[in-house]
Amino acid sequence: MSGQKVKSTASSRATTSDAMQPRHRMAQNYLVIWVDDNIDENNEDCRNTLAQLRTVVSEVNVYTTPQGCIDFLNEMDEGKAFVISSGTLGQSLVNDIHGMPKVDAIYIFCGNKARHEPWAKDWPKIRGVFTSIKLICESLKKVVRECDHNSIPMSFVPKRCTLDAASNEKNLNQLPPVYMYSREYHQKSPVWWYTCEIFLYGILNRALRSLDMEAMSKLGFFIRSLHRQLEQLHQEQSANFKKSFTVYRGQGMIKEDFQNLLDSKGGLLSFNNFLST
Repeated sequence: MSGQKVKSTASSRATTSDAMQPRHRMAQNYLVIWVDDNIDENNEDCRNTLAQLRTVVSEVNVYTTPQGCIDFLNEMDEGKAFVISSGTLGQSLVNDIHGMPKVDAIYIFCGNKARHEPWAKDWPKIRGVFTSIKLICESLKKVVRECDHNSIPMSFVPKRCTLDAASNEKNLNQLPPVYMYSREYHQKSPVWWYTCEIFLYGILNRALRSLDMEAMSKLGFFIRSLHRQLEQLHQEQSANFKKSFTVYRGQGMIKEDFQNLLDSKGGLLSFNNFLST
């Protein structure tokens, strides 16, 4: 394992995560792939590294060979991947995966930063060469936020269609889970839970974006609470503003969506999500 002396149980054999298993539904719109031929999941340092990574991204996949990582990426049919590679395997692995659109960011995790920085700077997706997993996690938090921010979909409604638009209310009366009644949940507001850097933001946005009915049903109580608080805050604060004002929000877009945006000038943008600026 990078920067640490860890004996590998099998340098050429895949770890428990290397065996290709049927793809399961991603809880978030992204995952981490950690590639290092010295990974031993029975080692305490390795388990600690995995625990730190999972505080940022819930799904972390471990591979001891570059080919295992490549095969997994080829099997991915949705979402983005953040790849953490050892310096030893990194140079050849980066060459193979850098052009994949699903690879959003790459981190080199090694014990000799000076040795790998010269070649790493030639690859735009490499976020840096690190000797500390803590620093990688700090960078991952920013990348995850960017990924959540840029993945919010929008529908383009031409101006000629807006006159006949009608709004529909959905019934969000779902039985809340037990923890909705807990003291801990009610100590904070729905807006606080949504903006807090935990799993909820990414999971909710992904469910709304993909219209995942199962996830939305489970989160129905929270969607309703968040919507009601936003309505309440609007009623309380709108009286303080005599004139409307403009806020700005940036979002990465593919060229096709950007062209649709230009073609819809004068119309409306429809978001099936909560927006933050």
